[in-house]
Amino acid sequence: MLGLGALVCVGAGAHEFWMLPQAFSLPAGAAATLSLSVGENFKGDPIPFSRPLVAGLRHLADGSDTDLRALAPASGSAANIRVSLARAGTHVIALDTHPSFIELPAKQFHDYLRLEGLIGVLKAREAAGATAMPGRERYRRNVKTIVQAGEQSDNTFQRRTGQRLELVPLQDPAGLRVAQPLTLQVWFDNRPLTGALVKLWHGQGPEAELVTAEGVSDSNGQVTLPLAREGAWMASVVHMVPATGCNCDWDSYWGNLTFAVPRAPTAQPGNASLGAPRM
Repeated sequence: MLGLGALVCVGAGAHEFWMLPQAFSLPAGAAATLSLSVGENFKGDPIPFSRPLVAGLRHLADGSDTDLRALAPASGSAANIRVSLARAGTHVIALDTHPSFIELPAKQFHDYLRLEGLIGVLKAREAAGATAMPGRERYRRNVKTIVQAGEQSDNTFQRRTGQRLELVPLQDPAGLRVAQPLTLQVWFDNRPLTGALVKLWHGQGPEAELVTAEGVSDSNGQVTLPLAREGAWMASVVHMVPATGCNCDWDSYWGNLTFAVPRAPTAQPGNASLGAPRM
């Protein structure tokens, strides 16, 4: 199992970091059990909740905004947390991490920049004559997940959480079906982010076949990607800016969103309007 120390070096392999509920659809009044993972291709190792990790933890639902940082243990750590979904509707849980630091050899840093579409940083290093220098980076994670309580969803899915880097769906994932695209809008410092590489994964489950898609955000910070399967999906984006106030060169922010596409309705003779089964 990876601890917090292992999280410090995940930038080297461009690893993702995500939050996942045990179930994306629950009865109203139930509690969502949430866990954190770090890895690649939507498969990873658990990371516990702890005060040294969690800088912010919030729960958005039906106009409310609740601070959940107290759920992270003041001492030690917890494999998961439970968030009460007292109200029916859509719930968004958002987590921000404290900064971590990493220094990578020049080639490894450049490979990572190319992998995440951070071409502007590559060009800046070239212009500064720093291509042979190691990459000194301070990074933070801005992750969130969307959970449904009860039968009816609401517009909470598109509420901004105020995270520094954020992926916001412009359609309700709970209302989508397989083969319908999803448009995501990338925000950074309260502005739509242009030219950001957004990646999408579906690969949960022991026998799941990995499905990926990617695209670059337009002038409105938007990118539209296909959802080829039902079930759990993960979207991610990375943005990097020159660092200030630290013995490092770059500040990077890793945005991540998990959500689910419901199973399609089951057609039955004489009743074609039955709703989708619960996930």
